[in-house]
Amino acid sequence: MFNIGGGEVLVILVVALIFLGPSKLPEIARTLGKTTQAIRRVSDSFRSELTAAVDESTETKARQRGNELTGNEAPSNEVDTSTNKSGFAMGNENKCQENEKTQ
Repeated sequence: MFNIGGGEVLVILVVALIFLGPSKLPEIARTLGKTTQAIRRVSDSFRSELTAAVDESTETKARQRGNELTGNEAPSNEVDTSTNKSGFAMGNENKCQENEKTQ
């Protein structure tokens, strides 16, 4: 995580022992361990929530289940992306023609 080797950890512990004293060192180590564990737990929880939210199969299953419960048919999420010769999306010219006929 921090790329700290065994020798560096030993130096840090010796310096901490000198400055803090032997009575407070176990208390500080315990507090540091609990804090690290809490940060790791929150990080893992956040990661799993994000993965679940992004997971497309979970979302699809939830939508299907919701539609089953409400009795609604699943709306089509497919979008027609084909284009005609002028570069406009297909389906737009039909709407324009319908509007011209009604006017």
